[in-house]
Amino acid sequence: PQQIQSRPGVEDVFAAEVRLSPVPPLFVAGLRAMHLLRLSKKPSNPLPERAEDLLAEFEGNPGTLSTVSSIESCYECTADMQVTMVNYLDYNALETDGKRAGRDLYNRYCFEAMKSVHRVGGQFLFAGRVTKVLVEAQQGGATAGLWDDLAAMIYPDLTAILYMEQHPDYKLSFRWRDEALAQSVVIASVDVDRAAAHA
Repeated sequence: PQQIQSRPGVEDVFAAEVRLSPVPPLFVAGLRAMHLLRLSKKPSNPLPERAEDLLAEFEGNPGTLSTVSSIESCYECTADMQVTMVNYLDYNALETDGKRAGRDLYNRYCFEAMKSVHRVGGQFLFAGRVTKVLVEAQQGGATAGLWDDLAAMIYPDLTAILYMEQHPDYKLSFRWRDEALAQSVVIASVDVDRAAAHA
């Protein structure tokens, strides 16, 4: 952790053991194949010109929504800047038969979300339950606190995420995400060497 924190531009560290969720490999491979064969495509309609207009399409818990500034950052990125998104998930505490109902609802959302991720050229990396926190984030840091699950996807560029959010099926599934989560933080990272090439 000390070595990581000493790197320029690194503000905080969170490290945890994660028990990976079983995701059917054929399902993921099928989604990838559909994209490569152009059987599934990202929406063709143009993105809203203003971040406020895109965000206005999603109503719900402010703790699970993007901010205007984060969307504006997506608009400013170059078209070929590949980005990895790590999702920190804190589920609602409602329980049903000893299970956290939030996780079950989020899994329903994930089924549609994974299709949308691959539709725009993204790929699922991993998802899993946090079983042990090895290094806690600093108080006041973006990822400070207790998290139930972590999940990560990689996208060809940041605008792909905005296009994903325009798809009707994704918009419908978002209600499950909103109901499932008490809060969520998404951390975006880009390849350091590629980012330097654009500086």
